[in-house]
Amino acid sequence: MSKQIRELRKELLAASGLDLDHRFRSWAKFIDKVDESKSNGYAFVGDFVGEGTVEVEVKPRLFLVMAESGSTKYHYAYYAVVKMNADGTLEPTDIATDGHTAGWALRIREQVAQALLALDGEQVSPLAPYSDGELLDELIRRGYPLEGHRQ
Repeated sequence: MSKQIRELRKELLAASGLDLDHRFRSWAKFIDKVDESKSNGYAFVGDFVGEGTVEVEVKPRLFLVMAESGSTKYHYAYYAVVKMNADGTLEPTDIATDGHTAGWALRIREQVAQALLALDGEQVSPLAPYSDGELLDELIRRGYPLEGHRQ
């Protein structure tokens, strides 16, 4: 898996499709897992994405993005989930909700958990860049018996 240096938070906000109002808060965080014992934002376990330029490992993963918008007196939080593909491209998902009423995390928690499970099938092996021959040679070098293969 490779790493890229990019303005990830800014890219995530753009990819999310949320209205970005610079008068109000916005943030993005990695979603490493879902804690189903939690009913609030702590259900989404992961680090926040730093502002500015960051180094990020490129792999299939999900991010939770929040942006507040509205008037100064009546502004609300809007939440969306963005997916990073294996090549580092970002795409919005159909998982989104708002904070107009309590329980925003509960409304999307199960969908996010299912999306994380679906990503497991997309994970790229760190051995993917190596040919079968190179992998077999390394196993032989380490002394693993390989019946039916060249020795």
